[in-house]
Amino acid sequence: MRVKVLYFNSSDIVELKNAELKDGFLTFEDKSFYVGEKDKNSLKIKSGFGVLPLYIIHHKSIYPAKLETKKEKGKVVETIIIEKDKKLTPDALYRSLNLRILGGMLKVSKGIGLLNIIFGVIIGAIAVVTTLYMMGLIR
Repeated sequence: MRVKVLYFNSSDIVELKNAELKDGFLTFEDKSFYVGEKDKNSLKIKSGFGVLPLYIIHHKSIYPAKLETKKEKGKVVETIIIEKDKKLTPDALYRSLNLRILGGMLKVSKGIGLLNIIFGVIIGAIAVVTTLYMMGLIR
C-alpha cells in the first residue's frame, strides 16, 4: 500500500516522501520503520486519488511520531511525540528484514491463496465421499 511520509532528516529539515507499507513496515531509501496496524498512528492527507495515510517519521526512530492533544488554559495544544529506540535504528531494521532467515521470521504471512482453498475443498470432498462409501451409506 502506498503512503505518504513526512520524514525528518534532522530536527529542522523535513521531506515529504512516498513509501510502501507492507506487513506493518514502512520501507524507503534502505530504511525500515515499524508502524504496526494500518492507519493507527497516521494522519490523513488529500491527494489526487483520494485520502492517503500520512506518517511522521524521524530519522533516528523506527516508530512513527504520535500526536498528543491537550487543553491548557482554554487553548488546544498539539504535541508531536517521537519515541526512540536506543538499540535499533531504521538502517539496522532494514538490514534485519532483508536477511533471508531472520527476515522470513519477522514478516507476516500473506494468507491462504485461492489455489490452496480449492485444493483443500477437493481433498475434503474426497475424504467425505470415501467415508460415506466405507460406511455403506452410498454405493
